Amino acid sequence: MEIQLYQPEGFTNEGLDNDVLDPTPISQFRQPGTGNQEIEEQQSSVRKPSKKQRILITSRVLETKDVFFRVFKFPGDEEQYLLEMHQVETGDVDRYRLKVEKDVTKENWGIKVYDLETGQHVVFPMTEDSSRPKFFKKYQLSLQERLETWTVEKRIRIKSGKEETFYRHWSRTFRSFLEVSGFILYSCEPKDLQAIDQEEQAVEAIMQISFAEAPTGHDNVDSATRMEESENVSRNRVT
Repeated sequence: MEIQLYQPEGFTNEGLDNDVLDPTPISQFRQPGTGNQEIEEQQSSVRKPSKKQRILITSRVLETKDVFFRVFKFPGDEEQYLLEMHQVETGDVDRYRLKVEKDVTKENWGIKVYDLETGQHVVFPMTEDSSRPKFFKKYQLSLQERLETWTVEKRIRIKSGKEETFYRHWSRTFRSFLEVSGFILYSCEPKDLQAIDQEEQAVEAIMQISFAEAPTGHDNVDSATRMEESENVSRNRVT
């Protein structure tokens, strides 16, 4: 498999802390699966205890690893992305295809995670959030902040032997890769995906520009005074 990066004319990597933005094709890596198969997310196995019952859950850590992410966009209007998870210590890279689709039956948006299929792929580098985002942000963090400083922790429950994976970013803990994907792409949780009306967004942008170009309060007073004087002159001419 080969990943090719499309770099627009004039694009440069200077000033970007993103080692993946290397135009050299990547030909060797550890592929997480056979491709084009949706990944099943682990279900939350922590039951809420009743008021009359307290559940003590004991587990031990199997593995922890520091990772960081890189994200690229596939060409086209669809919300499709390539998300890479890099292990800091070993340099291993896992790659996934993310698709953001609207469920026509439920009228809501959702994220699906797939293994990256084999073959050649052309992707665009992403360095920051879009100036016109499609979804509302919940966490006010930049894209670079959301990509860096992650820890993946695998734990096993002593009693049941069930293994669980946790993704920790600063003070936040995510229980699935799906939640991580929503946080990185749109700075929110997948269940909170709420599309922004693009027409309203365009009107709001125009209003902001108009407000920025509007005269100051002092200028408004002067304009009002001049208008009043002009009206007085007009009245005098009529009388």
